[in-house]
Amino acid sequence: MLTDLVGFNPVFMSTASTQSFQSSSLHHTFFCGNFGLILLHSSWFDDDKSVIGILEKMIQVTMMRGAQSGGVVTFKGKSGNEDDDGENRIQMKSIRSRVVKSKRADLSKLLSAKLRRDAFSSFNGHCSLSSKHVRILGNDSVRGGDDSRRQSYRNVRFYAGHTRFATSSKANLEGTHPHQWTPPTHRRMYNFYTSGEQNKNRLINRNTDLSGRGNRQVFVIDNPKSISVENYITHNGDFEYYSLNNVSYDIETIQKWLEIATGSKMPAVVDSAAIAGVVDLIRCKGSFALSCRYVLCLGLPTSQIVTVNEWLPNW
Repeated sequence: MLTDLVGFNPVFMSTASTQSFQSSSLHHTFFCGNFGLILLHSSWFDDDKSVIGILEKMIQVTMMRGAQSGGVVTFKGKSGNEDDDGENRIQMKSIRSRVVKSKRADLSKLLSAKLRRDAFSSFNGHCSLSSKHVRILGNDSVRGGDDSRRQSYRNVRFYAGHTRFATSSKANLEGTHPHQWTPPTHRRMYNFYTSGEQNKNRLINRNTDLSGRGNRQVFVIDNPKSISVENYITHNGDFEYYSLNNVSYDIETIQKWLEIATGSKMPAVVDSAAIAGVVDLIRCKGSFALSCRYVLCLGLPTSQIVTVNEWLPNW
């Protein structure tokens, strides 16, 4: 099974590593412990036997490096409030399924059964998108464009999962991936995920620029909308320290700082959960408040990781 289907390997490897990879006889890239599935057509959405069957095979393979616990996350559509144009938006809500197996149990069977109960029963009950134009990445409704483009937005669903052996902690549910630091939170979000054709329609002429020197075109952005924001990570490896402005901080300091920076309590003592907290800080596009938080916490020459809140506001 090729695990680097779209060829991202050179992007995430150093130059030396890439050259070594290309010169070797190795033709496949394997990311230990992580697995996933992307469905590109709605006819596959309700085919639980095929979807669960494929994921179960993936779990069986990744169990070679971790078979004590595992989890999978996906998202479902939930009808939200009407926006300014009177359209009923679809909000995306996560479904996370995690299990810890007993001594003689089969993790692939347990996790696939848990996923079937959690995800497919929820989708069948709540994810009726046939009359909606849904834009998955932006968590917003799509307006304009042809039917095929709107259909392509609607016909995407993904599953991301991970299995593990507990090497530095107990094999329990809170230490099991996928990890989330900040619970789902509604944010005022600007939509920057528009298509090229939509962007052309948003260019308007303005008589003068700020200096008063002639005409120019300006890009008009839609008003922000209240969107539920949440991040998950699956990860294999150790998060022992983080360097900021040439200073390295250990994981215990980072965990205390993340509680201050995000305003959310530490969900688990495992180091991978702290990665989810850092991801919460980094992923800020579209939100003015989250972008300001990123700059204050990580983007300034004076930014530092502290364990006592002396100046950070609530977000």
